[in-house]
Amino acid sequence: LLKTEIAPLLNRKGNTIFVSAEIASDGATYSPETEAYRSVLTAINRHLADSCDAAVEVVCGIPVRIKGELPC
Repeated sequence: LLKTEIAPLLNRKGNTIFVSAEIASDGATYSPETEAYRSVLTAINRHLADSCDAAVEVVCGIPVRIKGELPC
């Protein structure tokens, strides 16, 4: 269902920028509801990275290219 909702954004002409947060790497365990949210957000981030031409992770303010070429 979510992939269907995101598809029109991925098929747009021109540049589209998605901004998200990586919330699943802190090593903590949370309530089942929060864990479900974290799991869904991680799946969305992976789907977007797989579907987009480029992906960048910002670590401590430093952009790290994960995939694709970025304009200067």
